[in-house]
Amino acid sequence: MTMDTKTAHSTKRILVDTNILLRMPRLGLPSSEKETQTGISIEAILTASRIPCITFQNIAEFWSTAGRPVEQNGLAMTVNDIYKQVEQFEELFEILPDRTEAFEIWKRLCIQHQVRGRRVHDVRLVATALSNGVFEVLTHNIKDFCQFEELSIFNPDLKTTTF
Repeated sequence: MTMDTKTAHSTKRILVDTNILLRMPRLGLPSSEKETQTGISIEAILTASRIPCITFQNIAEFWSTAGRPVEQNGLAMTVNDIYKQVEQFEELFEILPDRTEAFEIWKRLCIQHQVRGRRVHDVRLVATALSNGVFEVLTHNIKDFCQFEELSIFNPDLKTTTF
């Protein structure tokens, strides 16, 4: 999904974390409670005329995790199935561009929050969102984003979450 800048800034957008993508219901497969709640949250965002957004980073993280064996905390999907899922994401979500200013935001946040290790990936998602004027995130892992005062965090596990 793409849109012009004027439209993007006049509608509230929300970043969708990779853990949401990994727990979205998949056609033809039974859904867990978490997958069902995730699907309900995405529907609620769309019903509220909100725009769910993802980044290239989300897609790369999804691709990596979805292709791993279940024993390694993956989904054991084939490359063709991963690709089909990514195509569905492209239809459902706005893909935020990687902006030059995201790098400066990322460096500032890494220093400010003393980020090391895997957390750099979450900071990259935050920097991409902020550089695109997105100040909300939908995630199952609140702790990954709670230190960023610039963001409002929504968790689909909390059934009282409204958009």
